[in-house]
Amino acid sequence: MKNAITHVYISPHLDDAVCSCGGLIREQTARGEHVLVVTLFTMGAQNEKTLPPYLRALHCLWGFSVEDPFIRRREEDRAALEMLGADYRHLGLQGALYRQAPDGHYLYPGLGFFGRPADEDLRLLVRIRRILLDLRSTYPEATFYVPLAVGGHVDHRLVNHAMRSVPGPTSYYEDIPYVLLGKVSPIALWTLSLTARLGLRPRVLNMGYGGAGVSLKLAAQGWSRFLGGPTLTLLFNRPSRLQQWRSVLHPIDLPAKFESMLQYTSQIPMLFGSSGRAWKALESYATSLQRGMRTTCERQWLLEPRLPIP
Repeated sequence: MKNAITHVYISPHLDDAVCSCGGLIREQTARGEHVLVVTLFTMGAQNEKTLPPYLRALHCLWGFSVEDPFIRRREEDRAALEMLGADYRHLGLQGALYRQAPDGHYLYPGLGFFGRPADEDLRLLVRIRRILLDLRSTYPEATFYVPLAVGGHVDHRLVNHAMRSVPGPTSYYEDIPYVLLGKVSPIALWTLSLTARLGLRPRVLNMGYGGAGVSLKLAAQGWSRFLGGPTLTLLFNRPSRLQQWRSVLHPIDLPAKFESMLQYTSQIPMLFGSSGRAWKALESYATSLQRGMRTTCERQWLLEPRLPIP
């Protein structure tokens, strides 16, 4: 069965692949194609009782009261992928929020996980590259789908960077919810990161589209269309002179995707504010990609050889 898999989605966290690509995954499995979703960062803290106050507050926002909240998060992911007809694999790496330096300090306090990876994560980058190379060896003919890293989340950036040295067909997906944040640019998220590193507190943790917002919300929404989302991300990720980016639109069944997303009951309130706002955000984004039409789509990006200028 595993060698029959033709699509491998690399999901940094327990919701990224479904939120960003759930429509395409559903279309592929409906055609009888085999899909595997590999999620890297599926573990939290080793000891819940030693967490700093801001992480305990985040777990309360998620509605978790158990000692290991990621037990529930993994169950949510399994339920969502079962609805889409995809196989899954959880690799058990520790997410950016929970990673610590040898001296015990947290690498990304507050909203510090938006931005450049810490030097201590170099070994993690090498490990992720090895994981991807092993997956490519197991599924040499499969298309791999990895985050474009819109928004600049450090875990998404690590996966994106590691994939650049892995051969084979690759597609880069636009990261939801970050691409929904009023076309928020990495500059705005860098500003949020800076406030976290300086010890300033955002008014709320909710960064959802149409939700309660964050401190500096107006700054995040005020950037021009050019500075928004994928445009600036692609600008910062310029390929070599021999390559160019090309976008690909995939028509999707948006209600089917949304139903699978609703399995992430711990994440919907934080990411979007409510299920109603989540639907409005997804519908607005999915219809805006196909200008002048009401077709709902997901957009991905391919790196292709640059055609010579005649």
